[in-house]
Amino acid sequence: MVLSNRVRVYLEMYLKSKNNSLIDRASGGDDSAFAELCSQYGPLIRSMSRRYAHMAESDDEEQIREDFSQEATLALYRAVQSYDSKGGKV
Repeated sequence: MVLSNRVRVYLEMYLKSKNNSLIDRASGGDDSAFAELCSQYGPLIRSMSRRYAHMAESDDEEQIREDFSQEATLALYRAVQSYDSKGGKV
């Protein structure tokens, strides 16, 4: 899905920031670290979901926001799982 790729690229930029230890823990399977990342990036995800829902040609913006949020959270999970702490790359 094109949206997933865009979301993942956007989130990758943020994951390369100061959260390396949190990302290391989350990529190692620490569920509480991943929950913290979701909490930190929740406002960004919600903001992006509102923007995409507004641009969509649909009468059901609420459903689009929900779908986008789920896709973004999945993209965040995938980015964390593929994170390379040595190179700072996802």
